[in-house]
Amino acid sequence: MYLANKYTVWYYNLINRAQTRALDQNTYSEKHHIIPKSLGGSNNKENIVRLTAREHFVCHMLLVKMTTNKDQRKMRLAIHKMISKSSNQERHVPNSQQYQWIRKQCSLAVTGSNNPNYGNNHKWSDDQKLKVTGPNHQNYGKKWTEEYRRKRELEGHYWTGKKRPYAPRKYDIVGSKNPNARSVSTPNGIFTTVKEASACHNIGPNALRSRIKKYPNEYYFL
Repeated sequence: MYLANKYTVWYYNLINRAQTRALDQNTYSEKHHIIPKSLGGSNNKENIVRLTAREHFVCHMLLVKMTTNKDQRKMRLAIHKMISKSSNQERHVPNSQQYQWIRKQCSLAVTGSNNPNYGNNHKWSDDQKLKVTGPNHQNYGKKWTEEYRRKRELEGHYWTGKKRPYAPRKYDIVGSKNPNARSVSTPNGIFTTVKEASACHNIGPNALRSRIKKYPNEYYFL
């Protein structure tokens, strides 16, 4: 299951040290499956060890380098989960170099032949197309009732052959045509809109609004 390399040696050295020590009750720790469940490990006590958040993070980094093929893909996804935030766990925060390495491992786990959809043809065959066209379509031959048509019209849906009622366009409701437009009083007079007042003072609308805030006695909304 695991490769015979230095990472496997380091992994079991860390596990053996954790199994023979007693952590302080105030020390935050996490359960770790020595043989991950995704690789066939169990929930038996012999397969579980208590690790600090940092040790748990290091173990999963080592597991990526101790495995190959499908097992390595699973470990790559597992180490990516280690950087996910959780309200119930005090996750170890990786530095920028570790984060970059983890993101790269996650990318390798879902690209190319590692992608579960690799090699699948997503184009529909002629037989598949026939199942949803013509008489085979679930709505083939069905007609809308007048009641349903009126309901669709009220909801804003329209169909071919039905004259679409006029809808006000944006430029039809700007300026004085806007029902929410506010008159403005300035030293030069009273104006219907901010745009008219700003044009009279040769400044932009936002500049005029700033003057209203800064000089409320001279510039104000009516």
